[in-house]
Amino acid sequence: FGGGTPSYLSVSQLQDLTDRMKEAFPWDDAEEVAFECEPGTLTEKKLDQIRSLGVTRLSLGVENFDDHILELNGRAHRSEEIHRAYRHAQSIGFPQINIDLIAGMIDETEENWLRCIDQAIMLEPDCVTIYQMEVPYNTGIYKEMQKSGKLTAPVADWPTKRRWVSTAFDAFVSAGYTVTSAYTVVKDP
Repeated sequence: FGGGTPSYLSVSQLQDLTDRMKEAFPWDDAEEVAFECEPGTLTEKKLDQIRSLGVTRLSLGVENFDDHILELNGRAHRSEEIHRAYRHAQSIGFPQINIDLIAGMIDETEENWLRCIDQAIMLEPDCVTIYQMEVPYNTGIYKEMQKSGKLTAPVADWPTKRRWVSTAFDAFVSAGYTVTSAYTVVKDP
């Protein structure tokens, strides 16, 4: 489930949607059922429901752990919600928890990125997906750039973002993870 943020749906909407989906395409024998979540949309009740639907891989769109950066970049969650959702997801036994990180967000510094990597490693997720910040044409940030007449994205440049992603991969490998794609590290391949 995802691309987009299906965790914005209510518990009853999720149940109705998946009941109808399972009629057309049962997934009882699926090796993996993944579900993307925005941490600020999750309650314990919703996480319990997502797990009971048969979801085996929870993907949390953490992006960053710094509240200022999360707010400035229009994210709907803050660090406290990340940790609350992650702890509860672990406690109810999701077989696999992934977190997403984004290198080079607005106002991000090298120091912040290094702290972000350290915090992610301390959580010990099963998988981490690392993206580089982009500013698509249909975003609020791009619309603000158009208004100002300055069409240079207010994010880190591509060489910096590539270096930061490389730094993250090196740190995760040192922590025992394996790089499995251009975007992903896993604890146990």
